[in-house]
Amino acid sequence: MEDQDISSFLAACAKQFCPWCGTPVGRNPNGRPKKFCSDKCRYDFWNFEKRHKAEKLEMEARLNENR
Repeated sequence: MEDQDISSFLAACAKQFCPWCGTPVGRNPNGRPKKFCSDKCRYDFWNFEKRHKAEKLEMEARLNENR
């Protein structure tokens, strides 16, 4: 039971920090909660994700060719 409490606590804490730079994220008074501390972090995060997704797909295609 304690593992679930700790896991939920850690998940709640992680939502309060920017996933790109780790800076605390301010609260959004209207609408959805903010995930990133700035537009720059949001752009950098998604560009990084997009670039590595393409690399991952390319690597999987190469592995499938060798089979």
